[in-house]
Amino acid sequence: MQLKIIVSLLMLICSLRAYSEAPTIGSIDDKVVSSNSIFSFTPTLDNTANAGTVNWTKAYGPDNVKVNAVTGSISWILSSDILSESFHIGLKASNGDGADIESFIVHVGIDKLVYIGVSEENKTLADAFASERSLGTTYILRNGTYSGEPNKIGFTGGGNVQHPPSGEAGRYTTVMAQDPGEVVFVDGAQVDITGILGQVGYIAIKGLFVKGGTISTTGYYDATNGGACSAVGGCIPHHIKFIRNGVEADLVTPFNAFRSEDILFENNYAFGGGRYKFASYQSERILWRRNVARRDRATVPGEPKGTYSVYTTMGALVVNSIAIDGDQRQFVTSGEPAGEFTCPTTSGPTRVKFERSIQLNSDHLLGNADYQAANCDGQYTDIVSWDVRPVGAYVMTRAASLFDHVTLGNVKPRGSTQVLFNGWPGANARGVIDSVLHDFRGLNNEPMFWGMSVQKDVEVIDRLLDRHGIDTVNITGFSGNLVACCTTVLTDTISSVDPIYSGSNTQGGLRYLVRIEGQSTLSTIGDSGRGLGANVMTFQGESGTLYNEDGFDSETDIPMWPFPFEDKIREKFAEYNYTGPTYAGDVFNRTVSGTGSILGARGFAADGESLTSYIWGYLGNTVPPFEVTASAGDKTVLIKWGQYPSAHASTITQYKIYDYNPDTGNLTNSRTLSNTAFEYLISGLTNGVEYNFVVTAIDSIKGESSFSYSVQAIPASKPKPLPPILAI
Repeated sequence: MQLKIIVSLLMLICSLRAYSEAPTIGSIDDKVVSSNSIFSFTPTLDNTANAGTVNWTKAYGPDNVKVNAVTGSISWILSSDILSESFHIGLKASNGDGADIESFIVHVGIDKLVYIGVSEENKTLADAFASERSLGTTYILRNGTYSGEPNKIGFTGGGNVQHPPSGEAGRYTTVMAQDPGEVVFVDGAQVDITGILGQVGYIAIKGLFVKGGTISTTGYYDATNGGACSAVGGCIPHHIKFIRNGVEADLVTPFNAFRSEDILFENNYAFGGGRYKFASYQSERILWRRNVARRDRATVPGEPKGTYSVYTTMGALVVNSIAIDGDQRQFVTSGEPAGEFTCPTTSGPTRVKFERSIQLNSDHLLGNADYQAANCDGQYTDIVSWDVRPVGAYVMTRAASLFDHVTLGNVKPRGSTQVLFNGWPGANARGVIDSVLHDFRGLNNEPMFWGMSVQKDVEVIDRLLDRHGIDTVNITGFSGNLVACCTTVLTDTISSVDPIYSGSNTQGGLRYLVRIEGQSTLSTIGDSGRGLGANVMTFQGESGTLYNEDGFDSETDIPMWPFPFEDKIREKFAEYNYTGPTYAGDVFNRTVSGTGSILGARGFAADGESLTSYIWGYLGNTVPPFEVTASAGDKTVLIKWGQYPSAHASTITQYKIYDYNPDTGNLTNSRTLSNTAFEYLISGLTNGVEYNFVVTAIDSIKGESSFSYSVQAIPASKPKPLPPILAI
């Protein structure tokens, strides 16, 4: 017993001391492995003696990659049916003095590796594609800057198409950066996978950063449909993955799927100019997952402008994606405001789901669910839209849109508008249900809803759906008329509970925008079994899966926060600066009003901030600790957690660890630690029993936080072995 006490005291003393320096991870070589195996690797620190103990976590990489928080050991069970593909993994080591992220590549079942760079035999992509044309090859660009048509993927001068070879089902050809974000394309080097000569597919593009260009696909119809392509089967890019790429746009749309099928945009980021940031047109089965976009400016006068825009696309999913800090409206040229999550239908119908996504600090409407050439079957589920200053309506919804479990608030239109949710003429919009609407303030107390009535079995494109009206919604801070026209409000389901958490309103469920707190009043309202408002806490859809592939929209239970790859995303956004004309006037008649500058290091990209802390701290409450891990030992559990970005760290005075009951939400048995502690050993536990813990932080000004995620561990006398690979 005395030995256990001594060990616990030593662990506590160790956790309280200040580390002499941040950890530095030793360089990790790329790995080549086969499927139907277990990949494992243990990293080392270059400064082990001075870094103390660290918390190892995964900064980014495939969902099934696991990292041991104590040792940093990486394990990945590779089943026999895993794709032949190359994957970036980012490994993070942190202590109280800082953090380091090391990137490396794992090549799974790859026969050919071709390197491109100034010190390589192949200096450009053109060289590499000419030297090796085997399908399933991985082309790795060494870190650096690449320019001109020799480094362009797509249609080049003289009528040539410069592509890597297509892969095949289960075997992708990959073009990737040595380290994501460290390969920069400029002066015409870009990616536009084009089908002008025939179908092209099973290609992955990973980790590139393009300045002034695009990362996109362009398809053509065959000659019988009036297009330029006469190839059998048409000229359609298909089964293309864009993962962890970035674009600083000028005039073009950064990410676009045009007349394409089965395209994945995952963990990408876009900022700068262009009409849109992510778009599709006349396409099918398009998936946007875990992306970040900022509308710094909008170019191309007279054209509609938005952020995530799903044009005439059947089968689309925008999930776990963010539109943030679009607060520079003076740099937007003339044209229809399409919105941050929008659904135009200029040449045919669209079916799209916007799920677990966020609009924050924006001068643009939430979205335009349109009905022009056809209907938009659009569903907005678990959407947060906050601090929004749109021009005209907040939502345009002539089409069959449904808003389900959304959290919308602090909406203050610039200028007068007819109505905030404009469903004119009233025949399609499906309503707002199980949601929280707070602090909507039109300049002239404009009404809230137009055109949202109840109706059964309405035909939408090719299926029957119900119209729900306004059902089970909490509405506060709104002083206008609730209804302008043609709307059914189920008044016995409407509540007016103050949703904003404070010391005097601890039942306010909105402490953090991404969820409604458990055990709050809003968490118990409604008949859906999960309360009101949005929950944007975990990832939906397994990484790397395309639309309709197994697991593409399944619950992963993987924390969304910290957001993957957020350090590099913040860095790139912060580097952006622009000086140019500003505009004033009506949205359709804007004229140059002067010259101004855009600072990229603002909002979440400001010095000392992070994407996660910015979003979680937006309502002014103490941001909880993240990267919380629990490692089981013999009758012990070691709890570790990550550091705060500097903008939030200075006023943190203490941490607390609680036992957590996941059934009741109760916190018990608190343990108070210093603000220099980033780990704690809990002893005296019973082997074989599951324990749940949470970590909170105490801010000297804002008080105690809630927790981010609970962690679980089962103490055992021996480490539990990895499960065997099952025969298939």
